[in-house]
Order: sequence, then C-alpha cells, then structure tokens
Amino acid sequence: MREVLRLDELHLAQQPAGQRRDALAGAAEIVLAAERTARYTDGALVATVGRATVEPNAPNVIPGVARFTIELRDLGIRHLVYTDISR
Repeated sequence: MREVLRLDELHLAQQPAGQRRDALAGAAEIVLAAERTARYTDGALVATVGRATVEPNAPNVIPGVARFTIELRDLGIRHLVYTDISR
C-alpha cells in the first residue's frame, strides 16, 4: 500500500523542536509500528518498507510530506484479522 503523510513544511529556524510536526518523523513512527507488529507475531507476519521520499528534501527544512510504501504479508489470515498496528 502507498501512504502519504502531509504536515506543515517549515524552515528549521521557524519552529521550536517541541512544536514541530515532521512528516519524516511521523512516517518513521508508522514504519516502527509495522516492524513491532511483525515481531509480535513471531515470524508469521512480514513488514517491509521498500521506498520512502520526503519533500522538500532540503537539509534545513522540516519535511512537510513523506511518501512511503509499506507491505504487510502474513502466512495465515488470523494474524491480519487480530493484529493491532498501534502497539
């Protein structure tokens, strides 16, 4: 599945660290949640992020957009039905 996370793009100096809404950091949280979920199933579920891009992709700008693909594969349907990715 393709996911797009859109938040506010800002120059680094415009926002204190505690108030930033960084699309890349948000995407990283989603990726880590998928990885934790896959590990919770003891190998029955595989989670893969094959591609990730951010915009504006500048060194001193907080990313406003993160696009990524995430694929979840399961060896049995019961894990997909009962797995909660928010763990």
